[in-house]
Amino acid sequence: MEAEKNGRAIQIRSHFSDWHEADQEHAERYVRYLMDKMPAMPMSEREAYVERRYLRGASVRELLL
Repeated sequence: MEAEKNGRAIQIRSHFSDWHEADQEHAERYVRYLMDKMPAMPMSEREAYVERRYLRGASVRELLL
């Protein structure tokens, strides 16, 4: 699967799988899901947490614009 944004491949990782490529739409849906399902974490910290643990090749802001 060719998944690129600005010439970079977007990769996501779930709790039960390793890193794999995703198209922009799938990555956006996954990031929205993660951001909505972390109630114990302040909203100000969620973006950095998702980028550090679950997202490569794009930022949360790029996907959610």
